[in-house]
Amino acid sequence: MAILDRAALLTPSDLKCETVKIGPLGGEVVMQELSVVERLRVLKEFRALDTEDEVAATRGLIALVVASLRNEDHSVMFPPEEREEAVDGLMARSSAAVEQLVTECQRIQGMGQGALKEAVKNSEATRSDSSPSGSPETSATPTSVS
Repeated sequence: MAILDRAALLTPSDLKCETVKIGPLGGEVVMQELSVVERLRVLKEFRALDTEDEVAATRGLIALVVASLRNEDHSVMFPPEEREEAVDGLMARSSAAVEQLVTECQRIQGMGQGALKEAVKNSEATRSDSSPSGSPETSATPTSVS
């Protein structure tokens, strides 16, 4: 195994890009893995990390799909200013089509099923953590009151 140097470590060339078949839509789409920053930006922009509202959570997942979609030449299909409209459009599609898009997106992003709900729980735990160091609570640390 090779030792990665600084340039190799910091060059974002490891983002997967795949063409996936979406049966209910009768065709294929190109999806690219998002960087950590982009994934968090999309989830925050669509307020998917700040709520337990199922509609917001669903919109957040669809926003990840929209952000990951690419044209055939691998250029971004929906720039940030067009993503809200694209999410609205996909919300009107069949459940089967959207579920398959989300499933493929989650696979490409390395997210398991239920990843968004887990992210919401983690976000809430971070916000309610009263430990100034951000360390996990121990038996010697008072517990947070929920």
